[in-house]
Amino acid sequence: GYHYSSDQKATARFPFSVTRAGDYEVRVTWLPHENRAKTATVRITSLSGDHDVTIDQTKAPKGSDGFQSIGTYAFDESKNFAVTFLVAGAQGNVHIDAVQVVRTPDHPGLFSLNLPGLVRAARGEKVERAPCW
Repeated sequence: GYHYSSDQKATARFPFSVTRAGDYEVRVTWLPHENRAKTATVRITSLSGDHDVTIDQTKAPKGSDGFQSIGTYAFDESKNFAVTFLVAGAQGNVHIDAVQVVRTPDHPGLFSLNLPGLVRAARGEKVERAPCW
């Protein structure tokens, strides 16, 4: 399943934590469509602060397994981090499907949050991370 919104005040925040300090690649996916956001902002909260990345959801994600990398960021065990989708200024419906956080360079800490897990996490519920294969 997925969610979407065009409400300019809407956000979707997906908190996560890591069990080992290091650099992690953050990836997102969505279903492209002509009514999707041309300028969706995805904010990554990492050790060094907030980083905003703009994605065009009218086009398919570029990357392996249908996920698009939105950068590599440092995380550690000391606090919870987040990936937040912002609708303000998006020029269309912001579509939320799934997020992956992949430890680099050898990816031993790969995990993925699918939409039901993301929704539970956004509500503050404990979420088991499903391994990717």
